[in-house]
Order: sequence, then C-alpha cells, then structure tokens
Amino acid sequence: MGSRFEIGLLDDVKILLAMNERLAAFALPTLDGRPDYSRGFIGENPEFQGWCRDLFSYYWEKSTKKLSWE
Repeated sequence: MGSRFEIGLLDDVKILLAMNERLAAFALPTLDGRPDYSRGFIGENPEFQGWCRDLFSYYWEKSTKKLSWE
C-alpha cells in the first residue's frame, strides 16, 4: 500500500503557490487569467515561507477535501 495524501479542491484560484522544505514560490496570473510561470517571487527566507504557508492555509480551509493514495 502506498502513502496516503489529501487533495483539496477549489473552483477558482487566482494564484500559483509551490513549497517544499527549503523554498517557497508565489506568482499571480496574467491579466487574462492564465498561469504566469515567468514572473513571481521565490525565496528561502523563513518569513516569506511563513507568509506562503499562511496563504496556503487560507485556501486549504476553503477547499473541499478528498482522500487519495499513491
């Protein structure tokens, strides 16, 4: 049996957010709403990582949860 993980679904999110143990990254969409991977913020600063974690938590609380397995 694989590892269990949880998925949170939202109908509409206007940000890009990626995090791991070392880095956090945040970006806004283009003016027409498409993901813009070419510009954003990335950092190892603990304060920035905390801000990204708070933002993730904000959206996670609003999401519909589904369980899944690898």
